[in-house]
Amino acid sequence: MSQDRSAPADGFTLDGVLFIIDRIAQCHEKAAKALRGVIRAQKDAEFAYTRLREAGSAVAQLFRSFTSGTDRAGA
Repeated sequence: MSQDRSAPADGFTLDGVLFIIDRIAQCHEKAAKALRGVIRAQKDAEFAYTRLREAGSAVAQLFRSFTSGTDRAGA
């Protein structure tokens, strides 16, 4: 009584298992690529936020200097 090794009793074949593993690897690669994109976007957002804070601080300083009269001509 020989058993066919290409089709085990549970219905999975070696080719089928390898196909599933390959699909899992592809999904893992896509997820890793997406995560790298998210990390890059977060870094870009942090950089933009820092620049915006710096610009806001410069505008506030300029406003304070105008309201205090120190930068007015002839003051």
